[in-house]
Amino acid sequence: FRSHNPRTIVDMVTDGMVNVTPFAKDVPAMLWSGYDGMREGQAMADVLLGHHDPSGRLPFTWYKGDQDLPPITNYSIRPHGKNPGRTYMYYRGPVSYPFGYGLSYTSFNFSHLRIDNTHPDANGTIHIKAQVSNTGKTSGNEIAELYVSTPGAPRSLQRPIKRLEGFQKVFVEPGRSKTVSFTLKVPSLAFFNEHQNRWVVDDGAYGIQIGDSSAAAGIQQQRLIRVSGALRPVLNVITAKPTMPSDAERDIHDRLLFPRDSQVLPNLTASMSNDVLYGYITKGQSTPLPKGMKISYHSDHPGAVSVSR
Repeated sequence: FRSHNPRTIVDMVTDGMVNVTPFAKDVPAMLWSGYDGMREGQAMADVLLGHHDPSGRLPFTWYKGDQDLPPITNYSIRPHGKNPGRTYMYYRGPVSYPFGYGLSYTSFNFSHLRIDNTHPDANGTIHIKAQVSNTGKTSGNEIAELYVSTPGAPRSLQRPIKRLEGFQKVFVEPGRSKTVSFTLKVPSLAFFNEHQNRWVVDDGAYGIQIGDSSAAAGIQQQRLIRVSGALRPVLNVITAKPTMPSDAERDIHDRLLFPRDSQVLPNLTASMSNDVLYGYITKGQSTPLPKGMKISYHSDHPGAVSVSR
């Protein structure tokens, strides 16, 4: 490229990563996108001509080469044996570009990380704020990425290096700053414990990280919080498998249409956050609802369906 035109820009439109090692050092810029639909060519021109600031971020890790990956038949993303692991959550080898990476026609930095509760309970919620500043000369969009790490987790648990827990796109003019806000529900950090047969939020330190990619160099702000306590199961969803009283004998487990003047049995199932089911499970299998849980019924079309005592 450089010998023919040193100002060559490489545009890649692919459904996955590309080995850019043979030419990356010979071009001043590269643009990547997925299959973008009908306006793909116009969108590319808008970015290349400067009409639109590029704000996309890589949705996967670009590895140095396929020699850094396990065989395609090995589906484990956690490292084990000669398998170095996959994805930004587990892979520790060299990469061409990290998950979440992307450039702009301007530059940004993050500062003033604030967390409203640094010692939350496992059932709690924390609110996170940070300041995004445009340090360049052009207006542009930045993607603020929120990651959570578990720096003190025992190696035997094979916890991820970090997890993306939120992101926010913000437009900032040159020399100005804006505040981004995130809400993090601590139960979302739980892992399933096979020995205890339930979801568990690990006690200990968690790193709250704000940056522009998943790479260590991309994290600009970090603060530790400490989490403790046990998860309390809460109601996730109520589902219904309505039937008529005579359907059980005919092995009809769910019905969409009901004859006029027929009785409808709701057969409700309460699914809890710990994956335990209450109420109707299947034919011949039901469990009582949790103590204190009450269910009421109403009809928004009482002329079609009425609720009896």
